Amino acid sequence: MNPDESPLPPPPTALPPPSPPRIVLDPIPLPYVPAPAGLGDIPVALPVAWPAPAAPPAKPASPGGLDLLIGVALAMGVELFLGMVAVLPAIFSGTNTSAFAPAVQSGETLAAFDADFLSPPMILLTGLSSGLFATAVAWYFTCRRYGRSFAEGLAINRVGIGQILLSIAIGVAGAVAGMACFSETESGESIMSKLISTSEGRIIITVLAVLLPPLEEIYYRGFIFPIIRRYVGPGWAILLFTLWFGGVHAPQLAGDWAALVIVTCMGAIWTLQRHLTKSLVPSMISHWVYNLCLTLPGLLLQGTPPNSPRDSSPFTPS
Repeated sequence: MNPDESPLPPPPTALPPPSPPRIVLDPIPLPYVPAPAGLGDIPVALPVAWPAPAAPPAKPASPGGLDLLIGVALAMGVELFLGMVAVLPAIFSGTNTSAFAPAVQSGETLAAFDADFLSPPMILLTGLSSGLFATAVAWYFTCRRYGRSFAEGLAINRVGIGQILLSIAIGVAGAVAGMACFSETESGESIMSKLISTSEGRIIITVLAVLLPPLEEIYYRGFIFPIIRRYVGPGWAILLFTLWFGGVHAPQLAGDWAALVIVTCMGAIWTLQRHLTKSLVPSMISHWVYNLCLTLPGLLLQGTPPNSPRDSSPFTPS
């Protein structure tokens, strides 16, 4: 080798071929960073771990058993409280309440309770307050809690003219059958019968009979019935709910058992309407027409002499 010649540079070190780019199926584009030393300026896609967003917990689309328990407990608690408030004025005013003690001790029904113990205006106030609170409970647990509209949550769906006419006919027929039955079997012992024996009591009951049906339908068949039906099926739900509806009206009709049977049967018909039509509107119409037909005789007979056989109007709204 000639010493005047410069040494040849060493052969370049062979670089490993670059790995093929990694394909990541991700909607977010991967960032590009400079390659490590020795790979020149070739951008290389480095795998980046993108954490998957946490899925929110599944939320039920409609109320369930827990909603039913809480809602019913709230409504019953407020109704019990309002019932206690209704009798407080009579207690503090010195009204004779001794008539109720023997009935309790002897195991008799509430029919022995003197209706004069309750003030008609207080019955109106507590009745409307209880109905409005129950409606608010139904709205919260079926609509507000699950982000649904009032009509969607409570199944207030449009129905055809045929369903409307049928609902009116059911209400009228039930009222006629009820009046025929009451006129033959009414004992006059229930709180309701004693209350409607006075002019003031008739007015109070008429107001409640006209205003409460929509509120009752929203609470009972808009909120409670669909939940029971989901757990036990339509047949058992209609049976259980009918017994429940009749039991709710038992204290006010105790003593006039035929009236209680009629109200229970009408409750079964209204529940069946709610189930078959998938709408709360038909049962609302039937319930309202039934109560209206039963209360009209009481209003028309306001001027009847006290000793007239027409003085006691055989109506028992539900």
